[in-house]
Amino acid sequence: MKTRALLLTILAGLGFVLGPHIETLVFGPPNLVADIGEQYERAAVGPRGHQVIGLRRTSAGWSVGVSDLKGVSLLGPIEVADPPARAQTLDWDPSGRWAVYGGASEVQVFDLQKKTVITLDAVPLVRQVAIRGHILMARCDGTVILWDLRSGQRVCEFRTAYLVQADLSADGRTLALGCFEGGIRLVDVRSGRVVRRLSDGWTPAGLKFCHQDKWLATALRASDHERDRARLFDVSSGRQLGPDISAPDLRGMSVNANGDRLLLRTSEHAVIVEPATGREIGRNPITSLFIDSLSPKGDLAATHAENSRGVTVWETATGKTVATLSHPSPLSDLRFVDNERIEVVGGRYRLWKVR
Repeated sequence: MKTRALLLTILAGLGFVLGPHIETLVFGPPNLVADIGEQYERAAVGPRGHQVIGLRRTSAGWSVGVSDLKGVSLLGPIEVADPPARAQTLDWDPSGRWAVYGGASEVQVFDLQKKTVITLDAVPLVRQVAIRGHILMARCDGTVILWDLRSGQRVCEFRTAYLVQADLSADGRTLALGCFEGGIRLVDVRSGRVVRRLSDGWTPAGLKFCHQDKWLATALRASDHERDRARLFDVSSGRQLGPDISAPDLRGMSVNANGDRLLLRTSEHAVIVEPATGREIGRNPITSLFIDSLSPKGDLAATHAENSRGVTVWETATGKTVATLSHPSPLSDLRFVDNERIEVVGGRYRLWKVR
């Protein structure tokens, strides 16, 4: 008993002395895994962790290519048209075979297995690309196109006016389309039918499948931005799960893979909520022009503070800073790759391990 009491006393004393530094002990100092290139605008590391597809400025315009983490070219680069601003136009398939870039009215597919680059014709202007399994999605102005990457053939095409958001479920069966003041439509990919209409009259500022495709997290803007809010839906029934979550002047959102942590970015702060209940979990007062990135587990968020060149990594439950990642030039993109790594882009590409 005396030994146990002495041990508890020592541990309590250590907690008192080391309390201010506990985050460093738990997470450790951030480790810079890769630091490559110049003039990067956007980039994304592959699922195997040692290949990067990057969009860069050149003297002639723009180029896209795949390199290793030392900057050695593996495929490309090829010249491309001017990209849309801050668009999600790079992605990898889960196996690491294909990397894609979308811009102007084309999508470039880099096949790392065959060492080839093919161009798929889309329509102006490609604003988002995403790969789900072997299905490639491109969101263009007023149109979403799906291809089968194995054959390069179009699977289907959906047209809708005032398209502003889109997401494809991981199994490639359900497409979520968000339209300006038109709410959200859930489309069955096989039949091409609209099977659900959600939040008519609202403008989606973000939507994402989560919880193994069973839920759809949405950020919704109203004409009066004081009424902006977030909602969580059950995909199969279209039923709203939990309450409306008020978020005045909502800019966008991030949701973790399980759907139990939702980050809402407003003009004033980032707030973390449990979307199924509406319970606030934590918040961070840092102002940012970027939409914060949320880790897949949802326990960490990364924020690019306005008028800074760094990234703040913080605990979603407490708002406490656990790491600060420096960058030599203004940022153009940041993203959690997984629960341990964050990529930061702006001039140079940097990959950090934060725990």
